[in-house]
Order: sequence, then structure tokens, then C-alpha cells
Amino acid sequence: MQYLIDGHNLIPHFRGLSLSDPDDEEALLELLSRFQRVQRASITVFFDGAPLGKHGTRRYGSVNAVFVPANKTADQAIAETLARHKAAAKNIVLVSSDRQVQATGRERRSTVMQSSKFARLVLNAIQSADAQSGEIEASSADEIEEWLRIFSDPKNKKTSS
Repeated sequence: MQYLIDGHNLIPHFRGLSLSDPDDEEALLELLSRFQRVQRASITVFFDGAPLGKHGTRRYGSVNAVFVPANKTADQAIAETLARHKAAAKNIVLVSSDRQVQATGRERRSTVMQSSKFARLVLNAIQSADAQSGEIEASSADEIEEWLRIFSDPKNKKTSS
């Protein structure tokens, strides 16, 4: 399975993650990396608004993160990626709740998934894998989201002295 993800559109669908947090992209990439290890899926996530000199594609484990330059939107980058993969677009799941992005995905014959549904899929896959590996006892999605909130809260991060 190959996922193309509208990153800033997905972030608000995880309790504890916020677009106002300067580490929001890193926190999402950590979740997606864990999901990728469980699902063995190909994941490319797009973030727009990269500052000058910070744009480009980087790997986070097996997740590709595309930091789109400020003169372009993630929506445009996603559309260009779908156009380049025209023949394979039907094998791509496009994750976004943005109607224009969804319309572009449908035009290219991609499967479109709402960000909220994908967020639940990610949390459930991580929870199931953790329970199976014995790392944690089976927890509810609410408990997992609470842990994510705690560990992604900058007030709870250790500072080096």
C-alpha cells in the first residue's frame, strides 16, 4: 500500500498534536514511522511552508517527508506527484480532508481517505502491534491518545543542563 499524506491537514486529527507546536511535524513523523513499521506501507507525507533552505525530501526511517518551499503548497506538490505516477495512481491512498486535494486524487483514480479515518487507522495499528508484542497491555484509543498528548507536550520534555 502506498500513502500520500497531506501532513498539516492530518496533524489536528491526533489528540495532543497541534499545528501551533513547533515540533508538530516531528511528532507526526514519529507516529507515521511506527505505523509504517507495522503496516509495511510506503508513506510520503507533504508539509508546506518550509523556510528558505529547509525545503526538500528527507527520510525519517522508512517515511519520506517532503518539505514544500514557501512559494508552493503541499496541495500542489501532491497533485504533481499524482501526475508523475499516473499509471500507479490507482494504487495510491491519498490522505486529506481538503476537498480540492480529494478532488485531485479522485481525478487521478486514487483512493481518498479522510484524515480523521487515517488517524484512527494509525492509532489502532500501533495499539494492536504494541499489545501483540507485549510492550503494553491492550489500551483503548483514548488511552493511547492521552499518552501521545503527554509525550508530545513540550512542557513534559526534558531539557539538557
